[in-house]
Amino acid sequence: MRLSGPEIYRKFLIVSIAANHIPTSREPGRSIRFLVADCDTKVCGRLWNIIRAASETWCVQTTRSGREALQFIRTSHVDIAILNIDLPDLNGLEIQRTVWQESLRTDVIILIDTDSTETAVGAMKAGAQDVLVKPVNEDELFASIHESLDRLYPNVETLAIRMDVYLKEHASNPVLRRSDLCRQFNLSLAYVSRLFRNRLGTSFRNRLRYHRIERAKRMLRSTGDRMHVIAARCGFKNQSRLSEAFRKEAGMTPGQFRQISRAYWYR
Repeated sequence: MRLSGPEIYRKFLIVSIAANHIPTSREPGRSIRFLVADCDTKVCGRLWNIIRAASETWCVQTTRSGREALQFIRTSHVDIAILNIDLPDLNGLEIQRTVWQESLRTDVIILIDTDSTETAVGAMKAGAQDVLVKPVNEDELFASIHESLDRLYPNVETLAIRMDVYLKEHASNPVLRRSDLCRQFNLSLAYVSRLFRNRLGTSFRNRLRYHRIERAKRMLRSTGDRMHVIAARCGFKNQSRLSEAFRKEAGMTPGQFRQISRAYWYR
């Protein structure tokens, strides 16, 4: 039986949807690295056979040790780790917390022995991508695997959208750089530039300016904050930089925009 995150959280009146999870198609033929960690060698062997039979490009490593599993995740660029929650030396939840804390690019699927909602909720809160009850159903396993692969390796259109969403959410950071996107999405500087140019029709710098100015417009309409405060909260070093960027983006000064907006509001 598969206990998916949304089903578990709905039961407890908790709604939690990952902001960066957008269904996509993945690149065919990509080499995917799996790790299966379970103290039962029969479980490891069965999952190894199921996963390896699915694709010639899928590689599977198995272990009975939690500490060995974590070391493998840290050093071998594991895409998907399938971990028993009850590993003897370091359990699946402890490994998942470490993956989360160290921002390792690995999706974790937790295996549990019984249909325990409480256990599943704990696993999902710890950041697991999914929770599966043993014996694992093959269809449920592959459904979970494909969800992870779609998230880890989105197509270029979705990747561009996700980058733009990230840029909008972090535009107020005055030291935000293109390299921050590279680290966040594991991409090269050149590839990030191509995505902005070919998929968003602009450059990183211009798109960042756009999002900052849009934030400034909202503040100018809805607050009486002074210009230097708005500049700081929108990611600009000072009021002069705000004014310069505003004229380029909106064709007027921030003060003029505020006057026009208020005149329209009180019309």
